[in-house]
Amino acid sequence: MISFYRPFFNWSELVAILRFDQGRERFETAVAARVGRQYGLAFAYGRSALIAVFKALGLHQAEIVMPVYTCSSMAEAVVVSGNKPVFVDIDPADYNMDIGAMKRALTPQTRAIIATHMYGYPANINSIREQAGDERILIIEDAALALRPAIADKNKGAGDIELYSFGRAKQLYTITGGLIATNSSHLYEKIRAYRDYEMGQLPGRVRARRYMQVLTAYMALNGSLEKQLIKIKNIGAVQRTREAVGLARSDMPRDYATACANFQGRVGLAQLRKLDTVLQRTQAIAELYSRELQNLPGLTVAP
Repeated sequence: MISFYRPFFNWSELVAILRFDQGRERFETAVAARVGRQYGLAFAYGRSALIAVFKALGLHQAEIVMPVYTCSSMAEAVVVSGNKPVFVDIDPADYNMDIGAMKRALTPQTRAIIATHMYGYPANINSIREQAGDERILIIEDAALALRPAIADKNKGAGDIELYSFGRAKQLYTITGGLIATNSSHLYEKIRAYRDYEMGQLPGRVRARRYMQVLTAYMALNGSLEKQLIKIKNIGAVQRTREAVGLARSDMPRDYATACANFQGRVGLAQLRKLDTVLQRTQAIAELYSRELQNLPGLTVAP
C-alpha cells in the first residue's frame, strides 16, 4: 500500500528544525515567487489564513459561495469568521465547482467565491470571474492540493488571493501551516495588519508541541505507529470541526489565532527545494493507480 502520510523528510529538515535563525519571511517570499505572486503571508493553519482574509476585509454575515465537495476546514473557516457558506455542486469531469451552478447561487449578499482546485485539477478562474460579473466579489483560489506551476500558469493573475496549506498529506509539509499569496498590495497590507495584531502570538506550549510533531514525523513514521498518528490526527480534526460549529459566529478557536513559527518556515524552505521531486513522485503514483484501475468493470478512473 502507498502511504497516505509520509513526508519527504531527511537531514535537511532536521537541520532546519535545530537552527534558530528567522525563516517565516523567507518562506513567504519563496512560496510567492514559486507560484508567480508578489506577496505571501504565512499562517499557523490554512483555515486561519481564510479567517484572516474575511476578518481583515470586514466581511460579516456575507454569503461565501463554495463547492459542496471540499475540505470541511473551508466551511468551518467561513462560519468561524461570521459568514455564511453557500454550497454549489461540482462538475464530475474534474471535481471542481460547476460554474453554471455557481452563477445561479450568486445574490446581492455574495461577497466572495472560493474556487477549489480539487486534487490539483485547475478550476477555470477566468470563467468564474467572468460569470461573477461583480468587482466587489473576492475570488479566492483554494490551492491547498495544487502547489505547482501548472495552476499558476493556467490562471495567472485571475484570482485575487490564492490559499495554500502545508499540513498532513500536502505537497509541502510544515506540520501545520497555511499561506495566502496575492498580487494586490492593498489586500496584502490589510491582511498582514490583521494577522500581526490578532494572530501574532506563539505560546511556548504551542511551539513545543509543533517541535514534537515535526520530530515525530522525522523519526517515528513506521507502520503501526504511523497509523496511530493518522488516527489521532483525524479524531482531532473532527473534534475541532464539531467545536467550531458550536461556537458563536464571532468566536475563534485559540489555536487558530497562533502564529506560524520561524522553524516551520525553515522546514518549509527545505521542503520547497524538494518540490519538483515531490511532484514527480506524486505523478508517478497517480499513473500507477490509473494503470492498475483502468480495466476494473464499473469503475471510471479519474482524468
